[in-house]
Amino acid sequence: MWRDRMPWSPMLMPQELARAVEHYGSGLRMRGVATKLLAGQCIQVALLGGSVTVGWGATDPSFAYSERFAQLLNSAFPCGQHVVVNRAVSGARSSLSAACLDHMVPPGTDLVVVEFTVNDDRSEGMTGPDRRHYEQLLRKLLRLGKAVVLLHTYMYNTSFMHDPVLGSPRGLFWWPTEQHYSTFAQYYDIPSVSIASAAWRLMAAGVEGFKVDKYAAYPGIHIDSGAQVAGDHERASYYFADPHHPGDEGHKVLAEALAAPLLRAVGEVQAQRLLPPSVLAAMLLPIAAAGNSSGTSYSRADPRLMEPPPPMIPGNFEKRTLVCAMPADMQRLVKAASGFQFRPERPNATDFARQKWGWSAYKPGDWFEMEVDTRLVGHNASNASQPVVVAISCLHSYEARVREMLAGCTAQMQGAWQD
Repeated sequence: MWRDRMPWSPMLMPQELARAVEHYGSGLRMRGVATKLLAGQCIQVALLGGSVTVGWGATDPSFAYSERFAQLLNSAFPCGQHVVVNRAVSGARSSLSAACLDHMVPPGTDLVVVEFTVNDDRSEGMTGPDRRHYEQLLRKLLRLGKAVVLLHTYMYNTSFMHDPVLGSPRGLFWWPTEQHYSTFAQYYDIPSVSIASAAWRLMAAGVEGFKVDKYAAYPGIHIDSGAQVAGDHERASYYFADPHHPGDEGHKVLAEALAAPLLRAVGEVQAQRLLPPSVLAAMLLPIAAAGNSSGTSYSRADPRLMEPPPPMIPGNFEKRTLVCAMPADMQRLVKAASGFQFRPERPNATDFARQKWGWSAYKPGDWFEMEVDTRLVGHNASNASQPVVVAISCLHSYEARVREMLAGCTAQMQGAWQD
């Protein structure tokens, strides 16, 4: 039993793990990953997301859910060493990964985790910019043939609404972004994991490890004035380190919930090996085989269904990225600057990702110039009239003005604003 081989005492009970998988679908791609695990082969996992996936809230990087998930894989499915590549960026929205996917998912990746539910704008409708970028990201991943899991994190104390009758109740179960992205999971047949589904009742009831009336903040973490902070002896009782990030216990929950759809797929593969196809079909268990020795078919082999469906948001096809310059790469694009410097937002953080490197300035009138080659020569020279989108990502905490100076061109700038 995998729970007996975990490197920590489990936070979630079996029924809570079952609730965490709010949508599983056919599980076809997940069973491909499970087959490798059961054969003793190592897998490679890539994580895309924001500060929760970076590891904020954990008292040590080794306690972040990315590292916990790697520990779980290596203890339950020893192979040598599974690889978990963390490409999350603090404050990032899905637009960044959609544009820079080729730079963020290494070749040979088996499973990609997508965690942007609390970063993307919750006030948008289904056709808003963040929803469009999120769908384009999913479509790109599916065309690469990757197994994908959507991970919906949850912020109990910041999930609220303003109502003239009810006031501003907190701890609301629903989060509009999760509702939208769960619909994408259903449409594209992608497993979807929800921390609210798994743990909301535990948080509301004040169960040990899931309490939310205080924060398990450690020295140096930012907490709003007036917020209650747990003492050292009681930190393990609380899920959140601050209003936005899980603490050590919360990161354990994330790792366990993330493993749930993969473990379900492992169980399905094991069942396929033990039971005849006719029994599996009677159990309504999807199987990958197109048929069996009797000639009976248990799947629909139709070439029209092999490709991803058309975009759920009409016309929202994925776009090819010609140039993507992320933090360190941006240095080569800047040709002149006055006042702007390439520096970390949090210089005392433990690693490059947590330090949040970028170009910043502090005085009105400071400026810098970037040079980006938008010519399509060598890429799509036959269609020189094709529009080119230039997107600039900027922190909300800074105010910036972008001026287009593209000689002979009509430019439309697209901003990707991050928290």
